[in-house]
Amino acid sequence: MHGGRRNGKAGRGGSGGGRAAAWAAACAGVLLAAAPAGAETGTFDLHFEGGAAAFLTQPQTGYFGFGGSAAAAWEWSIVDLVGLELEYLFGGFTEGTGEFARPDGFLHLVGGGVRLRPINDSSGFALHVGDLPDWHRGNLHGDLWLSAHVGYVRTGGLNRLGFDAGAGYELSLVDGFSFGPYVRYLQVVQPDDDPLDPADAKALAFGLAGTFCLTSCSVHVEPPDTDGDGLYDHLDGCPAAAEDRDGFADGDGCPDPDNDGDTVPDGADGCPDEPEDPDGRHDDDGCPEPEIDSDGDTRLDEDDACPAEAEDRDGFEDEDGCPEPDNDRDGILDEDDDCPLESEVINGLEDTDGCPDQTLVHVEHDRILLEEMVHFEFNTAVLRPGSLRILQDVARLLLAHPEYRRVSIEGHTDYRGSDEFNLRLSQQRADRVRDTLVRLGVEPERLETRGFGKTRPIAEGRTLADNRRNRRVEFVIIELGPR
Repeated sequence: MHGGRRNGKAGRGGSGGGRAAAWAAACAGVLLAAAPAGAETGTFDLHFEGGAAAFLTQPQTGYFGFGGSAAAAWEWSIVDLVGLELEYLFGGFTEGTGEFARPDGFLHLVGGGVRLRPINDSSGFALHVGDLPDWHRGNLHGDLWLSAHVGYVRTGGLNRLGFDAGAGYELSLVDGFSFGPYVRYLQVVQPDDDPLDPADAKALAFGLAGTFCLTSCSVHVEPPDTDGDGLYDHLDGCPAAAEDRDGFADGDGCPDPDNDGDTVPDGADGCPDEPEDPDGRHDDDGCPEPEIDSDGDTRLDEDDACPAEAEDRDGFEDEDGCPEPDNDRDGILDEDDDCPLESEVINGLEDTDGCPDQTLVHVEHDRILLEEMVHFEFNTAVLRPGSLRILQDVARLLLAHPEYRRVSIEGHTDYRGSDEFNLRLSQQRADRVRDTLVRLGVEPERLETRGFGKTRPIAEGRTLADNRRNRRVEFVIIELGPR
């Protein structure tokens, strides 16, 4: 390309014309390779292209800078997926930055060629727009196309042979129109006897392309909906029976006369989405009857060990549904027992108050120290009976000293078991101690719990004695106020 340097004749030189002839033969071969298929485009189509362009080889890359390209082509589809085209292509390039830079350059190509569509399916995903039944979205499968042309190229005052080849992929927005990205290669044949620029000019253009179908365009046809329930037959589980649109499994296209499957038809079912429980009580209304709680303790009779006696909800064995008048079974009823969770020690010292009289706790600095350890059942957070009297002393101490505003209950385990298990177990045990203290009268806001698992041993060994020392519950005073 010579951008306006001088005038000359197009097509000089034997080898340049030979290259163009070879390209034309290759384009003709594309026609013979075509295979029939359903087409998205029509018999006659109009194509447009627009985008950026740049030269690929010297000396043109030194002459000219970046530019743009636009093209239009009229196509006649002679067989399925193959058409003949007439094309006009324009390219414009800015002044280059090299030593021999030229002013702005332009080229014009007029020629003919072929277009091949390996993918041009008309059965794409069609969507209605609004209430217009004949207006459809296009084919989202897209249109993959290849094209090639041979023609005359004019640059400045010179006419030459040239050829191009392009490829693109277009998505159909509505019937009859599609657009998408493209790339095109252009080569201007330079006569070999040109003493200044013997090499062919080669350029690349890329951008967006669009296609308008002019005649015989494929039109999407709405699939049948035999039962008129809004689901196309190929998506309808019952194409001959309309969906009942009752909010239950409406997406399958089938009516559901008994949604909950309890054999009571929905029309007679008081609870169409809840199955009847055949328990001999109103089994024909289609609704499950509420469970019975005879003693009103919120525990259903079927799960209540004492369905005629209400649970006393005193924090002691409340899960069984039975009242426990003497939780600690020391012979002193809970209502008269100052320590309902600790058995009285019959030792001649206030034996009628229901509390053991010896003390097992004392305070040193910020620690509440126990004379005996709090014990649990193996691998559980269930307190052993002997530990209740220890916690009773702890509760008595806290109630007698309101200045201990906040106390941390910290659970620890030995080395046996996984880290995760021991952390969980130590937290559960600390929580159980807190709950017991709350039942004994300690305000819950004064207590907090932490489980450390086996992360803070006080004995480094692994003997039975070491393990016993490490399995412990500790009490730490973390906030102290005035008495």
